[in-house]
Amino acid sequence: MKLLFIHNTIPEYRIEFMNNLSNLIDTEFFISDKSLQEKIYGMTLESEIKNLKIDYISSTKRAKNIKNKIINSKCDVIILPPVDNIKEYINGVWALIYGKKNNKKVIYWTEKWEADLDKQPSMKKIKNFIQRIMIASLAKKCNICIAAGSKSKDYLRKIGIKEQKIKIAYDSSTSKKKYKEFDLRKKYNIPSEAKIILYLGRIVARKGADILIKAFNNIYGDIDDVYLLVCGDGDYIDECKKIASKLENNKIIFTGQIDYKLRSEYYSQSNIFVLPSYSLNGVIEAWGLTVNEAMECGLPVIATSAVGSAHDLIQNGFNGYVIKENDIDDLEDKILKIMKSDNYEVIKEQCVKTSVKYSVDNMAQSFFEAINLNE
Repeated sequence: MKLLFIHNTIPEYRIEFMNNLSNLIDTEFFISDKSLQEKIYGMTLESEIKNLKIDYISSTKRAKNIKNKIINSKCDVIILPPVDNIKEYINGVWALIYGKKNNKKVIYWTEKWEADLDKQPSMKKIKNFIQRIMIASLAKKCNICIAAGSKSKDYLRKIGIKEQKIKIAYDSSTSKKKYKEFDLRKKYNIPSEAKIILYLGRIVARKGADILIKAFNNIYGDIDDVYLLVCGDGDYIDECKKIASKLENNKIIFTGQIDYKLRSEYYSQSNIFVLPSYSLNGVIEAWGLTVNEAMECGLPVIATSAVGSAHDLIQNGFNGYVIKENDIDDLEDKILKIMKSDNYEVIKEQCVKTSVKYSVDNMAQSFFEAINLNE
């Protein structure tokens, strides 16, 4: 059996999954935007993707290009691209048409879900309405739909996809490879006994790093020797630095962009990971793969209800906490609960156990099972 996997790009955090899936089934990745990864994350991955079979959709004559690929690749199964924009929708339409015409099994995979209506401005409501129509027009004609988690499964059901047609392959990423070990505290002149609260990701407004900075400042006197490490870069970093500079707190460290190969060292040597994303202009955190990565390294996680993965991975008090979005008081409270917990080591163990269930291996296996499912 052969799989044609159509997608918009190959991000670094998907490479392990793509390799695992390729080991289970003969897979060719058909990519629509070769430069998107570099545009968003500022990195190229030529050496990391050398073992994957990859081709790129032509920027002109896309319909013909997609048709020829479906016929010439002799694939049995096609996974459509997520409908993030009109370009990917059109790619999906052509792939669905030619896939069905040539008797291929067609699958739609999505992370999509929506913020509550009261958190969506008018333009976002209109965009979501149009997107629902586009996604439903593809997904209803597919053989199977794969949801990234419980929130995206609910979304598919709401747009009219039958329950028995939806399978979940829990979204996942990994940071387990250790390319270079180093002492995190020594690197940033942090005392060896000090605790570290970690933020790691793009620093854009909706990720809520500013909320974490304010919450950290409020608990500064409640915990002895604790530091906040803000790792990443983005268009909101100057604002976050401005907020931090106005606080009487010299224990907030901005590291800038870190090498993705070293992420596991940051996770494994910290004490709490926080992903304080909130709905901004109706945009939510569709999944939040850093939650998977942190737990894999035994790091308790605090994430908001605007983070998709929080609804599946986090059990309150067991391996972290799901908090209200944009709520500094709730964030303060949960940080203190974990920091002062007598069961901290047990919580760390539960994080590792959770990560096994939601691993990249299991994600690939779930895809494989959905691909081989007889409807």
